[in-house]
Amino acid sequence: MKSIPPFLALLFVSSSAFGGQDPLHPHFTEVKGDHEFSGRMIVRPKQIADLEQGGYSARVSLQRKLHSASLVSSVAIQYRPQLDEYIVKVPRGYTEDRYAGELLASGDFQYVEPDWKVFLLSTPNDPMYAQQWHLPKIRADLGWNLFSGNDSVIVALTDTGVRLDHVDLSAALVPGYNSVTDTPQANGGDVNDTHGHGTHTAGIAGAIGNNAIGVTGVSQHVKIMPIKVVTGSSGSSSMSALTGGAVWAADHGARVISTSFSGFDSSSTVQTTGDYIKHTKNGLYCWAAGNDNRNLTSGDWADVTVVGASTETDARASFSAFGAAIDVFAPGTNIVSTYDTSASAYATLSGTSMATPCVAGLGALIIMANPSLTGQQVEDVLYQTCDNIGASATFGWGRVNLNSALLNVYNNYTFAPVTATVTAGINTGGGVAQLTGFDSQVLTASSLSASALTIPVVQVQYDTTTTISQVGVMTLTYAGNVTGFAREDVEFFDWTTSTWVLVDSRPAPRAATAISVQPPAPNRFKNSAGLIRFRATYTQTLAQSSTTPVNVSVDQVSIKTAP
Repeated sequence: MKSIPPFLALLFVSSSAFGGQDPLHPHFTEVKGDHEFSGRMIVRPKQIADLEQGGYSARVSLQRKLHSASLVSSVAIQYRPQLDEYIVKVPRGYTEDRYAGELLASGDFQYVEPDWKVFLLSTPNDPMYAQQWHLPKIRADLGWNLFSGNDSVIVALTDTGVRLDHVDLSAALVPGYNSVTDTPQANGGDVNDTHGHGTHTAGIAGAIGNNAIGVTGVSQHVKIMPIKVVTGSSGSSSMSALTGGAVWAADHGARVISTSFSGFDSSSTVQTTGDYIKHTKNGLYCWAAGNDNRNLTSGDWADVTVVGASTETDARASFSAFGAAIDVFAPGTNIVSTYDTSASAYATLSGTSMATPCVAGLGALIIMANPSLTGQQVEDVLYQTCDNIGASATFGWGRVNLNSALLNVYNNYTFAPVTATVTAGINTGGGVAQLTGFDSQVLTASSLSASALTIPVVQVQYDTTTTISQVGVMTLTYAGNVTGFAREDVEFFDWTTSTWVLVDSRPAPRAATAISVQPPAPNRFKNSAGLIRFRATYTQTLAQSSTTPVNVSVDQVSIKTAP
């Protein structure tokens, strides 16, 4: 890049291009998933008319215009004459801020700004999406850029059943259960909706997204398990049918259960069931707060997520219960979703019944994003990422936010390995299940015998998965130790070149020690299915007896990926 004469003063540079910041010292800030640096800048010289308006003669204005062009034209990768803009690479050794500041210091540029990498807001092609105001309200439009879900999690609706042939639901359904007759659907149990309520709540949680049909659920690809808790077209159920259906669902693979009935605060079995789902099954149990406008000052069950209803303006819906027993709020007025009057019917309903499956769909998305989360961690993510819409005495933690929840999952929680394979030496104890914490549970491996120096004697390969589409930061936490003297090399598999890349090398610790490694350009280490593969190799560094093996103990292995 040509140097900029230091004596040129800044003249007539507007700060509007910098949002009011000092144009001499611009400070550009990335927002991951919204606008990120690309390594390029967009540069526009001051226009001759502007220079002349600033008091320069036509000749001087032309000279300044030619001077500004000379500073960038030789390094430009593109020129757009229609706009008189240059696209230039940020020079090696420069930051965006420094480069912009130096160019602007010449006084000859109208603006110098990053050629931001920006993202599509994930708008499903479902034709009624524009009517689903509640999805942008909880920032699903942003969050789906990070992850829109998959079919690895089941949400169960303990409700009036589901219309099994509905075009927006049928492909997402898994066999359910009739808790009134205690009959699984697979054995003839009736789970068809004869009321409408259950089909509506199912669509809010998980109507199939991006299928060019109707609406989309909060979780666009979740599996839906119908648990019918009523007889015929009745709108009422028993507590035992509700909680019994929830337990059956949890025992048959559902990680999230949504109940849109009244009465949560009147029965201890609700908390008992919630304790089972949360702590034994690592699930989330959601229950509607009620539509009676009560101030619920007691009955805050520790293991049940109680959901109030909010409006388009983030006010409390006039009918919604509120108070100390309510955990979170979600949109619950004028919610468009699937209905049971035909195989392609939709309806608009209001109630805490509508807010609850919204939270359930988000809970499923959190679990899909990181299946190794405990039930408590899922709840923590859900609560701690809510938007504050009013006093906690009324709104609990606030109104749920899908985008904030997923960012929290990726930025704050690790992914456990799904496999651990001893590819050199022998596995002498433990496996992948022993690697989830820095504790006394370990995987052990040993060389067959002492080997020549510099020859790998033990190697352990790990696979894990992430659901994030673009990995900006990856952190490996690895804790272990060896007997004997060895070097520990950590490599990641680069899926773009099909090669192993060394990211860390050090003397292997002889006492249990945790290390942290952040490989550069981490997105190359994730394939299209989200698979991340890495390995640790141990090589002898000191001659030992031919009968003395190298023993490796691995205590903890985890990966954290962030956008």
